[in-house]
Amino acid sequence: MAASAVARADSDRGSALHDRVDLGRIAIAGHSAGGAATQQAASLPANVWRLIDPRISVRSAAAVEPGPVAIGATLTVPTLYLTGYNDVVVPHYLWARWTQYELAGRVPAYLLCANGVGHFTPVDDPAHNPLAPILLSWFDHTLKQDPDAGAELVGPGWGLRDDPALAYGLRNRVAAGLPG
Repeated sequence: MAASAVARADSDRGSALHDRVDLGRIAIAGHSAGGAATQQAASLPANVWRLIDPRISVRSAAAVEPGPVAIGATLTVPTLYLTGYNDVVVPHYLWARWTQYELAGRVPAYLLCANGVGHFTPVDDPAHNPLAPILLSWFDHTLKQDPDAGAELVGPGWGLRDDPALAYGLRNRVAAGLPG
């Protein structure tokens, strides 16, 4: 598992990652089948992560065009769902919406659908991937508590809601209740 490998590398004096990883601020992310796996990992209780390494604290997850083998009801951390309006492999209006996002009622959850994005857009370089800046904002908000990134996601005037690059942006009642 990646968390175990990163924790070992952080502790290994011979590793380039030695003392460079903040295991207290971890985000999980994945695309397609990895997006489904992201939700499964984001459903693990915190004490399971601490069995791997007591320093690990998973703070958020990002499921990008996630496959169908996950449900949102079991999430334990804030989760961002990113979908593409032109994705024919993982259509935005199917499981990412109805069995994942709509069931995520215990933690803040967001569903953002980007215009012009197909299934393989997320593997393109950042200059041609409109999801990349959204992901960076999400991680800046959930891992660094960056107020500018937070303005995009919390409060009554959350910026991504009206972003013209998005076909639509939704957030659940838990996310809507976060102070701005």
